Amino acid sequence: MPVPVAERERFLGYLSELMRNPIARDAFNANPSYELGVRGLTVASRDFLHEDVAIDGRGQIFPLLDAAIDAWAVPVPAAAPGPPKHVDGSLFFLIIALWNDPQLVQEYVNEPTPVLERFRVPAVDRTALVNADKPTMKASAKGYFGNWSPQGPWVSKPDPPGCDPEEPGLGGSTPMVLWGDPIAYVDRVTPAHAAPGATITVHGAGFQPTTTVSLAPTGGGPAIPTTSFLRRGSTFRCAELVATLPAGLAAGAYQIVVRNPTRVLSVPPGTTLTVP
Repeated sequence: MPVPVAERERFLGYLSELMRNPIARDAFNANPSYELGVRGLTVASRDFLHEDVAIDGRGQIFPLLDAAIDAWAVPVPAAAPGPPKHVDGSLFFLIIALWNDPQLVQEYVNEPTPVLERFRVPAVDRTALVNADKPTMKASAKGYFGNWSPQGPWVSKPDPPGCDPEEPGLGGSTPMVLWGDPIAYVDRVTPAHAAPGATITVHGAGFQPTTTVSLAPTGGGPAIPTTSFLRRGSTFRCAELVATLPAGLAAGAYQIVVRNPTRVLSVPPGTTLTVP
């Protein structure tokens, strides 16, 4: 379900706030429904986060950015901005701030340089904004949002050594529940071959202590449960489930099934376990 046009910029503004403000992230992780509700965002926007972004990744935000920039009458400053001094920031945050703050728009139109310096906008992006070069603005905004990851979206808890996940969606430092299920995914399963009674490790993100691992025979038949637990030291972005295979498990190939706790998570294609 898409975000309604009437609240599109406000929705993107809240995502910007979550990216910049750890206190806002903590509040969102604790009670996302309340935080979205007090900002006047409708069920459609909430479902978009829960169903589209959580499952298919943050790239689902890109069409929103495209549409919002296309519909935006980019303000034209009264004078050309001066030479940049600080360029380690992002046009992404300034665009969203201009959508949601009329006073900032007036400041930018009257004297653009202080505003551009405040947001530390890179030189090429300043030129795109001043010239209302929307294709360049869209590429810059989407590139920044798509690659932004100080420790992953909304994360403040340090990741364990070697943590370098491919994140398909938005996450949190603790299991973040969005209207029922936390955002989670499976990255890989090791080892690919294991004997009955052995242990395997499911690597991914967003697992809960109640997440379960079972084995579905590739030739058909009911899934076989394992005994699993969440490894101590797991973070939201880098979590590990340790599963013990049943002692009497028959030889063959099995598909890994991970449930978290009421939704079956997507497992990378071809991820199977072979029992000799």
